[in-house]
Amino acid sequence: RPVFDAELSHFLIAVTKDTGLQILHVDLEGRVTESSFIRGLDRIQQVQRLGEQDFLVSRWLQDHEHVVNGRPILDMHTDFLRLKSTGEAELFLTVSDKLCHHAVASLDRVACVEVPLLRTDQTNDAIVAYSAEGSVLWRRILERSVYIEHMKLLDSGELLYAYQEGENVAVNRVDSSGNHVWKRTLRSAGQYTFLSAIEVLTDGRL
Repeated sequence: RPVFDAELSHFLIAVTKDTGLQILHVDLEGRVTESSFIRGLDRIQQVQRLGEQDFLVSRWLQDHEHVVNGRPILDMHTDFLRLKSTGEAELFLTVSDKLCHHAVASLDRVACVEVPLLRTDQTNDAIVAYSAEGSVLWRRILERSVYIEHMKLLDSGELLYAYQEGENVAVNRVDSSGNHVWKRTLRSAGQYTFLSAIEVLTDGRL
């Protein structure tokens, strides 16, 4: 299945095949302007640029089954891979026993929404920022009613994330240490309004 990443000037479309992963650059008129192929990769969840030439992809991997609190669950973890312009793939980061959604990355950090494999009354989703070495930089526990729709990591290290709040969309900004900076509510005309992208304009506005 395709995985999309939209930028101001083009789209990245990553498609997994039996033999590997193909990444297509598509301009705003629908023309394929560049294509690259990496063998041996499948089950890709996300793809995005990492620097000028490289890409970062995430994938969920499933291992053996075991029992927790009397319930059988599957061991799963999330791998982040750096795809180099030479076609090589190297492991960037592994998050064990968690599924990472809406992952965003810069050259020195990865932020994602961690979803516990086994939900209990004590487990909530959380936004977690990791260094490239795998250490946790900060963690924000989300309220149980909050389900992140979109995230954007800025060059400053700040993070924007959005979620539904009633019929509206709430956009939050946290600094590079995970401290909350502000919240903005985008008023909606109905319950089916969702935020699909956040971009920074040349004058600094969002």
